[in-house]
Amino acid sequence: MSYHHVFPDSDGWCRAARLSEGPRLPDGALVTREACLAVMDCPGMFHYRGDRLCCPQDDRRAWRELLASYPREEAESRLQIFRDRRPAVLADLPADVPVRPRRPRIGIPFPGLPWQTPVPGLIVRELQLDDLDLLSAETVALGWEPAWCPETAKPCCQPPEAHTWMKFAQRIDRPTAWQFLVEWRGKPIQFELMEQGPPPVSVATYHVMRERPHWFWREAWRPIAQGLQQLGHVTCRGLIRGNLDYWVDSLKHHYAGRVIGPRPSGGTILEYDLAQIPFIGWPARRTAGPNWQWQTGRAMVREATEADVAGLPSELERLWGTGHPALPLRLRMLDEHWNLDRGSIILGYVDGTLTDVRLYRMRQPTLVNATLLSNLRDPETDEGHRLVRWGLLQWAVDAGYTEMSSFIQDEVFNHPIVQNCYAFESARVFVRHTNYKTKMVQIRIPNLRQAIATITASQGRWRPEAARPGLAESFPEGVVLP
Repeated sequence: MSYHHVFPDSDGWCRAARLSEGPRLPDGALVTREACLAVMDCPGMFHYRGDRLCCPQDDRRAWRELLASYPREEAESRLQIFRDRRPAVLADLPADVPVRPRRPRIGIPFPGLPWQTPVPGLIVRELQLDDLDLLSAETVALGWEPAWCPETAKPCCQPPEAHTWMKFAQRIDRPTAWQFLVEWRGKPIQFELMEQGPPPVSVATYHVMRERPHWFWREAWRPIAQGLQQLGHVTCRGLIRGNLDYWVDSLKHHYAGRVIGPRPSGGTILEYDLAQIPFIGWPARRTAGPNWQWQTGRAMVREATEADVAGLPSELERLWGTGHPALPLRLRMLDEHWNLDRGSIILGYVDGTLTDVRLYRMRQPTLVNATLLSNLRDPETDEGHRLVRWGLLQWAVDAGYTEMSSFIQDEVFNHPIVQNCYAFESARVFVRHTNYKTKMVQIRIPNLRQAIATITASQGRWRPEAARPGLAESFPEGVVLP
């Protein structure tokens, strides 16, 4: 394949070109720009530099260039034309050719975005093409979207692994679509794609991180609900994939949603009255009171202050040891649970030295989720750790909680130390989560006051008769709410 003539602009992008098999036309042959345009579509997708014609070999770059050359309503049809033409030019665009700015989007702008939440660094904004690298990778990893083009004689995308990216890109760029992103310190943590109405239908929601409490996602959705109301919408519908009954129950509880029927493709359609969604605002950090402190024998437990938090990363490094593989996750949980989830941090000391750091997050007004950020020790043999765990439970009761949950990876749940910790606190298996990236076991202490009463009666001594909530017990598969 050889090019006969090209008409590039000053940046090298072809405004017209003529491609055909055979020798180059004589220099004296009359080849006009108009004649080239009549022969070849998508001229703006080809680039000419140093006697060499090239074009985007990756559909993701090609889509960006199409949006720079054509209105959105033409770009999708032009994409297939370009794919048909591309085999004639095998050279890829040089890396230093900049992506051209896209044409302005056509559609109803969504009011109120970007929105700065009450948490510095946490914003809600519109989704952009540059966000799709993470979105497509995340949905592929979760198994919600294919990693490659569907099996056919010829892949529809180039390269085939661009399929999910292209699917999302063509969806969010429609004039009838709104797309939203919740971003924490520059990193997306939730994507939502919504079709305009009437009524608007939320067609997909993807969480990059799922460990946030339910109220967090609801409160982050507040600017979207308010924007829909400003545009005159009263209700909104959500389409829930099949086999997600637990999620339907959660949306009914936390968003006052109601089921209006099944999806034709499987799943459930929910409807929300925008005025009835129970937004409560970002909750205040839970506390057991000013200067709360608990002490017995060698152990002392107290609430962490804002001043304490700044020094906790170095304390955790001391407790775990520099370079420990568990440390990065604990530091991330410290940052996110404290800032995003309005968590409370309780510190445990043995003989005056900090030994335990536990983070409490409200799931419901009387249900708290507990995460131990420091390393785990055996309450059967470590008296100090046992006494501190007693005080940690007492804080939860004094802060107004009646029950506690915690999550642990399935594969480590049967470890003897883990079993001893849960046995000491009278915890029991609640449910096994099999639909997460990592299989988890959820543990509940259903009655905190009774658990403390049992520990108090033994004066914090180890109770060898305590029943351990082993995996051999029968417990349900899936998720139990709340």
